[in-house]
Amino acid sequence: MTLALGIDVGASKILAAIVDVSTGTIKARSAIKTDLNLTGDVILDQCVELAKNLVAETSIASVGISLCEIIDSNGVIRSNQSIDWRALDIASAFKNFHSVKVESDVRAAALAEATYGAGITSESFLYVNIGSGISSAFVIRGKVWGGENGAAILLGAGPIHAESKGSGLAIARQFGVSNSRVVAKAALEGDVNASNLFVSAAKFAGDAIAFAVNLLDPQFVVLGGGLVLNVPIYRQALEDQMRVSIWSEDARNVKLLNTQLSADSAVIGAALISLDRVKVRAF
Repeated sequence: MTLALGIDVGASKILAAIVDVSTGTIKARSAIKTDLNLTGDVILDQCVELAKNLVAETSIASVGISLCEIIDSNGVIRSNQSIDWRALDIASAFKNFHSVKVESDVRAAALAEATYGAGITSESFLYVNIGSGISSAFVIRGKVWGGENGAAILLGAGPIHAESKGSGLAIARQFGVSNSRVVAKAALEGDVNASNLFVSAAKFAGDAIAFAVNLLDPQFVVLGGGLVLNVPIYRQALEDQMRVSIWSEDARNVKLLNTQLSADSAVIGAALISLDRVKVRAF
């Protein structure tokens, strides 16, 4: 058994977990809500505190952090869409760990799915995370493609407007609340406006995935994130739109799977990345 610490820093929550990376099993976990009104250094302090409390009685020496930002091939944080850590010394903050690695959350999740989940036997698959935002990672023979600048995660950006129209934050904003879970509850209680918002938003995400399938022709697509895992009406509308928008008749039948690791994929992937022997983007 090899234990490592993973920390998934997302726009809605921060999850720290001790992971047995030989099996991908979580042994212990601790989570707090993310407050995006806080400065980056305060959020980093919260992550350090979570780590200290979780590993207090262990000899874990490596930590991997999955962050909802662009990370380049050298582990340098290049964006501040949700959390600004660009000028912070992450390694110094986690000075009690001999190994500290940072990776984009969707790439960490894709690596975990390739290692322990649906992608174990695949030649290629597209991992798409749809929660507060929308991002993706392409996996080839177990390795995650990062791109020249680490920016090969931006499925939600561009002319399709998937993230600005189809993400959880976008849905919440259109409904006049701060969290898409409120909209989901309203939809389940029969609110037609809430249901229509989910269907409309899902079409943007479906078009974005179809564009990626048209470009990459993956063996299958794996979906993660709260919207697709917890809101059936969103997932169904997404799939319907995706299939309509895929050009090739053969590719149109691509398998659309849910992550086998549920909401834990990014934190498991973060722990895996912390190990020196794991190279996420080595081809």
